[in-house]
Amino acid sequence: MNFPIVLIANAAGGVGKTTLTHCISAAAAEYGKKVLAIDCDPQATLTFRCGIENPRLTSAEVFSGEHQITNAIVKTMERFTLLPGASRLASQDLKNVNLLNTLNDDFDLCIIDTPSGPSSVLSALMTVATYVVIPVNSSFHSIRGALHIRDFQRNSGVSPTMRLVMNNSDDPTLDETVTHDFTVLEPALPRALEVKKAEITTQSVLSFASHAQISSDIRELSYSLLEELGQF
Repeated sequence: MNFPIVLIANAAGGVGKTTLTHCISAAAAEYGKKVLAIDCDPQATLTFRCGIENPRLTSAEVFSGEHQITNAIVKTMERFTLLPGASRLASQDLKNVNLLNTLNDDFDLCIIDTPSGPSSVLSALMTVATYVVIPVNSSFHSIRGALHIRDFQRNSGVSPTMRLVMNNSDDPTLDETVTHDFTVLEPALPRALEVKKAEITTQSVLSFASHAQISSDIRELSYSLLEELGQF
């Protein structure tokens, strides 16, 4: 099986991409997996949420070929490894994304937080992705974003497996509409105050509120994804 490279993507913003990247990375690490999380969003929110500010080297320098990835990665408090992000990603092409396919000796899987909207960054990452996980909520904005990602993938001529995650969704009718076009990873993740509280810390909700129902749901969802990736 190919080295699992998972993009967390949606053309819409505000759907929980960064939170899901953080949580799945932490959950997979709890399951004993060697996880590399990569912040490829120029906003670098994942980097900030992991407690890292002003990193010396980032994904921008690594994917431009200026520096080796081993010099840029850092270990987080939640036992996964992070390649930090930077705002300068927005102004450059990712020329060296194929290096991700050489990391299978050091990591079990790679999970990548991506920017909103079609971009050269997303286009480059799509060429190496094995899975694309698309979080959506109950807004039509997020569903349109999911459909844009699907169309973007088809037009790119690449064929990663695509999965939908119902995130913060509380409208069953809307859920049925969007799930008709996608295979859904279960369980759905309900709105949870613990997630919002965790977002202002340097922890995922799995560490912030380990025994909360939402943490249990995220672990179950992550296990389902890891099973699909052949990690169990």
